[in-house]
Amino acid sequence: MAAVFCGLLVTPCGSFAANESKIKADLDTFAHQYVTKANKRMTVNRARPQVVKRGSQYVATFTEIDQQTVTAQMRKSNSKHFEYVATLSYNELTFECVGTTRKEATSGQFRCVKVRKLTELPRYVKGKWEN
Repeated sequence: MAAVFCGLLVTPCGSFAANESKIKADLDTFAHQYVTKANKRMTVNRARPQVVKRGSQYVATFTEIDQQTVTAQMRKSNSKHFEYVATLSYNELTFECVGTTRKEATSGQFRCVKVRKLTELPRYVKGKWEN
């Protein structure tokens, strides 16, 4: 329910909190979808690892984003161009498997050899999150 105060239309605080919680829920959905799409777009991935020969051995590697490490926090923006800004953080993992043949390298047990902590800053613009 809105009220008119000094000629201005004012909405109650509860409405603001409900709107902000919906925006946060939208952010969580955006973050999950963004990471899922990023994993699918990677050219070197679990389904198609890159294989290189190092000496007499073959090394297969791929990179993926760890879904379990995705966090998203939002805050009001000081910008006139967008209402909210978020901090989207996650770990990008690089896996490796070594074998004596190409097939052995791609079908063996992969182990994590590198972790990169990444942060992105999506913005809430015109009713939706974008990066």
